[in-house]
Amino acid sequence: MSESKSKSRPLAWPSPTVRARLLLGFGFVYLALAIPAQNPDLLSGQGLRAIPTDAESAALFAGLTQQFASLAHVHPDLKDPTDKDLQPSYEYRGLTPHFGLESQARVPVNLKTQWEFPNFNIGIHSASKASAAVDESGVYVGSDGGWFYAFEHDGRVRWRFHVGDARFGIHSTAALDQRFVYFGTYAGIIYAVEKSTGQLRWSIGDLGVTVGASIRIVGDDLVAAVETYDLLAQKGDGYLIRIRRRDGHVHWKSDWLGEQAHSTPAYAESAGLFIVGANNSRLIAIRAHNGQTAWSVPAGGQIKSSPVIHNQEVLTTTWGNELLGVEIQSGKILRSLRLRGLSQSTPLVFPELDRVIFLSNPGFIYGVSLKTFKLVWEREIGAVRALGSATGIQTPAGEWVAWALCRPEKLCALRPQDGRVLSEFPLNGNLTGVPVGFENSLYIALDAPGSLLKLAPQSGNK
Repeated sequence: MSESKSKSRPLAWPSPTVRARLLLGFGFVYLALAIPAQNPDLLSGQGLRAIPTDAESAALFAGLTQQFASLAHVHPDLKDPTDKDLQPSYEYRGLTPHFGLESQARVPVNLKTQWEFPNFNIGIHSASKASAAVDESGVYVGSDGGWFYAFEHDGRVRWRFHVGDARFGIHSTAALDQRFVYFGTYAGIIYAVEKSTGQLRWSIGDLGVTVGASIRIVGDDLVAAVETYDLLAQKGDGYLIRIRRRDGHVHWKSDWLGEQAHSTPAYAESAGLFIVGANNSRLIAIRAHNGQTAWSVPAGGQIKSSPVIHNQEVLTTTWGNELLGVEIQSGKILRSLRLRGLSQSTPLVFPELDRVIFLSNPGFIYGVSLKTFKLVWEREIGAVRALGSATGIQTPAGEWVAWALCRPEKLCALRPQDGRVLSEFPLNGNLTGVPVGFENSLYIALDAPGSLLKLAPQSGNK
């Protein structure tokens, strides 16, 4: 008895031409569906009238090249900002020189919860969470659930703004001027939003997969680190972008950094350089006027913290278990200190007290001499993801205090000179961002399932 056997043909991959056509078709579907979903009024009558139709103007629309001009959105009804509108009022790690010192606050060491917004972050991603940006007008902060909030100082929600398809939400701490709030999202979009109303002023997309680092204000501009990812090569990369705050015009996109950058760039004004860390274990200097690389040096480990400029030196922590001091002009490593573990904590610098304070993971907090780079004191935090940074705030009596995570789910006021704990405050989640001070209060955004908190003086404190 015989049986007939049929031979099956192996499946053939589409030709390169067919694959290219499929990718092109997917791109058109994305443009048709995702962009209007992000900005639903972009294709409205008003939105279409806001997009220039002549070739010369379109090429400059929101600072993008002509082929990307229609991806930008500038709201047509808002009045142009004045110079007064653009006066900065808040940046991550404080206004220049970004030592992490809050000059607008006088906070006593004994605090209580004045108000709480529960379940603020939902734990959708393991990255450090956004910290609050606070000025006289209110409290502005994004969540990993994709909502950006404006709160009154008494805890009432003024408005909230949803960022659409940002799968991992918002981890970028916002920057503020007198009129606008600026922030990036995990959809690779940067927004400028009216502080008073929540109305979109402008947004720029098609930048990359992520803007996770915080936004820096430099003169009339913004500078941000953008992360990209090449699916075909299975490799991340990134660049810095410099944007005019007034209208979203892009001055330049920098040379490639070689890997994604989770680091907020530091500005060395006297040298004309932006200095940023990247996940390829390099510290990189970018020329401020044109975005070209000035130098790039190996740092012995990934840099996820934000570098800090002090005189002619830049300070940074690394995943190579080190604190580094690097010469700004040349990129030469001048000094280093070995740590107990990896660190992505941005250094808090007290020049007058000769201290640099930061955390490492597993949990330790360090006090280092700024002059000698030698360890002065350390405290064990315990088994906790110590991803956050310390903030320096004066008491009503004028004494400096370092506010930082000092035990699992405990916020502490530490004396910078010797690390002595002056007070402890229980938290309902891990602090992976930074405490933010304004007037006599602290604002804390906690990782899931934690809350957004305002801590105010206890009775009897002034």
